[in-house]
Amino acid sequence: MINVNSLIAPVFMLLASSFLIDKSFAQNRKFPQLPARTLSGQDILYPNALAGEKSLLVLVFEEFGKYQRPQNQANQWLAIWESRIKNQGIPAHEIPMMGGGFRLFRGWIDEGMRGGIPDENHGTVSCFYGDKGKYRKILNIESYDEAQIFLLDETGCILFQTSGAPNQESIEGLLGVL
Repeated sequence: MINVNSLIAPVFMLLASSFLIDKSFAQNRKFPQLPARTLSGQDILYPNALAGEKSLLVLVFEEFGKYQRPQNQANQWLAIWESRIKNQGIPAHEIPMMGGGFRLFRGWIDEGMRGGIPDENHGTVSCFYGDKGKYRKILNIESYDEAQIFLLDETGCILFQTSGAPNQESIEGLLGVL
């Protein structure tokens, strides 16, 4: 006969842990196929183009023409990459995510970005124009108003995912899986 009291604690812990798990951490899930074009003009398909190396992806979603807050957060993450991760041979790629309606203005938008981004970074900034909602759903993104950070392994699986500005916890989490 099963003692019900002996089952209560394990069941409670299991239920409690499901609420405490950081749902933004998507360990071992494959990053979805995301087509984009670099500012240097190369068509690229993430994560396939990064196969064979760990990579940091920084997604910046535009919403109703606004992107300044997530871009500022992305810049903070890229500064951390520059000072603490780049020397480990892990490349960073920034992906501005724009709705499909902006495709009409792609040339103008890309040209404006090229003018504001150093030439040596044009190959690592790739613009996406399309269904942002699809990627928001697949990647469990709660807000377009925050930078989205992904560390991918050599096969394109997500090792670490977070959003927003870097803080001590998120930086330690990222560095802990390197």
